[in-house]
Amino acid sequence: MTANYKIVYSFDKDGIFCGIAKAYRSPLEKDVFHLPINSTEEKPVFQEDSVAKFYNNKWILEKIKQKVVTTLSDAELLENAKEIKKAEIDKRRDQLLNKPVLFKKDGKTHSLSINLSNRISWLGNGNKYLATPWVTDGNEIIEITRPEFKLLTRNSCEDETREVIQARKSKDILLKLETLKEVEDHDIEKIILEK
Repeated sequence: MTANYKIVYSFDKDGIFCGIAKAYRSPLEKDVFHLPINSTEEKPVFQEDSVAKFYNNKWILEKIKQKVVTTLSDAELLENAKEIKKAEIDKRRDQLLNKPVLFKKDGKTHSLSINLSNRISWLGNGNKYLATPWVTDGNEIIEITRPEFKLLTRNSCEDETREVIQARKSKDILLKLETLKEVEDHDIEKIILEK
């Protein structure tokens, strides 16, 4: 399952970066996202003495001539960089939560593209069936018994919980960073994938 939106970067009428936004997936066209006005998928670059400006379909750094005319203060620039990084953390977390689950059955590995924690209700509603059919990513139908499903669900829920907690840890670390360089260097992959 893919996300229903992607993070995009907004700019004002002069092309100056002004924050992040969401571009939502088109319900009619595959792999098409509707970008808000004055936004781009290209990630801006930041530097302490410059502002990010979208010009000729790319971000450039424009030197700040005087501190008085700064579009964004250093604190606002830092906060925007943190917001972008937080959106990247959320996007990565969502990608991990929607990854296929590998399951061995009868000596063969099957891939199931489903968020298994959503299927817990199958167990909780007093289902008396010994097995339930599932369609794998390879379009095969397999029977998963109640004990197999419990194990599969428990393992998936543990993974999902770990990924959510690691994303929260990454955000907590991000909130403590004090410079643009520290924010840019913040390695979300290292923290989110840590076991």
